[in-house]
Amino acid sequence: MPLINNLENYLAKLETLPPFQKPLSDIPNEAYKLDVLDINESLNIGGKSIQLIGSLNIGPRIFVFNDPEDNTRDEEVDEHDIVQNKATEEEVLVVPNYDSHAIIQYGIGVSIKAGAPLEQLGFSLSGSAKVRACTYKLHPREHSLLKAATQDLKKFPWIFSLDELKNLKNNEVCTLEFAGELNSSLEVSWSDLYSGSLMGVSKIMKSASPIALEVDAGATIQFNFGIQDNFVLVIKRVSGSEFHFGVKKNKKQSLGASAQIGISASLAEKDQGVLEKVLDGLLEQYLQKAKAEINKVLAKANMQDLNAEQLETVEKMAEMVGLGPVANKFMEVKQRWESFLERLRNTIAQFVKAKIELGVSYEYSQIRTENCFLVGTLSESALENYHADLIKFKLRELLKDKSDGVVIKKFLQEKGYQRKRGFGFDLKVAQKGIGIDHDSSIEIIERYNEQIGFLHLVTKSDKSYEGEFFGETFKWTAGLQAETKGFVFSPKISDLSCQLHLGFEWSENKKLEKGEIKKIADTAVLWGLIKDYRRDLLIDKLTNELKNKSATDIHVDLKIEIPDDAFKSIIRAIDEVKRRSMDNYYSILSHALAACMFSGNSTVEQRIATHGQNFLLYLKNPHLDHPTIKAYGSQISMNHINHLNSAIDILVSRGGESCAPETVKKIIRGFNQFHNNIYRVKVLGFLMFHYARIIRQDEEIEPALKISYRKGNQEKVINVVRDYR
Repeated sequence: MPLINNLENYLAKLETLPPFQKPLSDIPNEAYKLDVLDINESLNIGGKSIQLIGSLNIGPRIFVFNDPEDNTRDEEVDEHDIVQNKATEEEVLVVPNYDSHAIIQYGIGVSIKAGAPLEQLGFSLSGSAKVRACTYKLHPREHSLLKAATQDLKKFPWIFSLDELKNLKNNEVCTLEFAGELNSSLEVSWSDLYSGSLMGVSKIMKSASPIALEVDAGATIQFNFGIQDNFVLVIKRVSGSEFHFGVKKNKKQSLGASAQIGISASLAEKDQGVLEKVLDGLLEQYLQKAKAEINKVLAKANMQDLNAEQLETVEKMAEMVGLGPVANKFMEVKQRWESFLERLRNTIAQFVKAKIELGVSYEYSQIRTENCFLVGTLSESALENYHADLIKFKLRELLKDKSDGVVIKKFLQEKGYQRKRGFGFDLKVAQKGIGIDHDSSIEIIERYNEQIGFLHLVTKSDKSYEGEFFGETFKWTAGLQAETKGFVFSPKISDLSCQLHLGFEWSENKKLEKGEIKKIADTAVLWGLIKDYRRDLLIDKLTNELKNKSATDIHVDLKIEIPDDAFKSIIRAIDEVKRRSMDNYYSILSHALAACMFSGNSTVEQRIATHGQNFLLYLKNPHLDHPTIKAYGSQISMNHINHLNSAIDILVSRGGESCAPETVKKIIRGFNQFHNNIYRVKVLGFLMFHYARIIRQDEEIEPALKISYRKGNQEKVINVVRDYR
């Protein structure tokens, strides 16, 4: 318990306050701010001595919850939304029986001090070395507030003391608000990592064709990551020796305005060697030689010692390291090879690190502040083992614990983050038949901190079109996420960071037919994954594997991700073309419509030549009374285009305006109205990649194709990533 100096004198003061003489049943839901508690206590936490000092700035306070119907209380009183009238699996809550009990919340702010630097003791605080601890205690309604407070303050449980946590009664809770870094880890499938492009790897290797990797479906890698934010830890005794715990992000940042929001990731030390296996696999695929054979080539003293096959390998190596024709350059190839491998190794490491940071950031942004993103159950012995880690927000070891004493019910968006596919959807195949489902959502989360005018705004949208056709299921998805980078004073439109996600999924429980494979390859061409003239090469590769009768349970995941910097550059490029010449703007749009809305049996150029002019005539004169032009106009209306133009105009021309939620909604609705059917999702991807290529930003876009399937008893995965040639 916190050691309160002169406690008897403090309690004597409480006797003089009229509300403290009343029974709890007569006290409304109300807060009572008290004189500053004089707390100065040293605790042993994880074998280290930590000093806790009562702080004037953030506490103390008592609040009585007595009436479930009273919703007039100040939002700041129960700032963590712990006391609720109904239990939920998504939260760790106090749900009182108001017929017999009231609940009292005690809140106290403390500063953490230590002989050694806090970082060495495991505390990664930001903003200030302050935390806020709250305790929620149940009392019979007939007790006076003075009697209840006297009992509690004389033997007060708080989250820093393990022994006092174990003395909580059923349905009582301790919380800790902490501004800093939450440290955790997750296990990720290599095949899921490759489902985002190996951005930069194809370019470094100077690959003239798409890199198609067959990856062990079960191969995984461990990543450590940190989330910088303002968090609340909740620990509740449920019954006997069982405790529930949860971690949530605080909806109001109140512990140091300088605390930032951000994600960082690193490869776990034990898995560093996995990068070498990936590197070896890439080299073997490109050079058609195992690592041992490449080393034999490099071991030769001079070029005359090489046979014809080895000379061919050296030619490829010379091209990779940037030497061109190999004549008389064998020694230079050998000299440059190790530095080339190091560059490739670093590129892969940076890629997977960025992929994890982007994935965790996206998952984390989806979570509402009123929901815990980590929920679990601990036995009393597990609480003893992990108490020091929990109050320092170090979760790695706890999450790896598979014993009966630790049960993780939810982590981030769902239990098992690493199993989420692509854009976060799993297809569910129901009875065979025909059907299509359309879903759309826009959500805005606003968070404030202690500085007036500072706001962290997260806006996300998901739009999907899902269907089934006699056992074959498909799904097209699109989403725009816009958020401020941390807390920003009076945010403007220009403060928004935007990311666009487009995706296509297809599931088939039997082999794929040639026509289906062509559709997949065609979308890969339209979204810039492969060049048009290499479509047949990809079709042949996929046909060999997926048209085989032994290929079953096929799942295709094709997606494109456009990060913030590239997205903004593309939007500005579209706006620039539109302002300079509407004819050019409509010409590019007509090409996109022609390429995406007609059969992929012909090349993109052939479709544009056949249909582009008719789309252009419609766009220039949508009211033209001509049956052919009207037919083309039925594919898209000027209303859809105007919505997109309006969204672009807000982003480019109105950046200095206030970032009001309604304005952000207009941006998202503009994109949603444009891609409001399956074909126009494809069109938007085509347009974004086309403009990126014009401004030479296409290397920043991440299209990728992942195909998982079963052959016999084996689960197999093929990943196709960008061709940069």
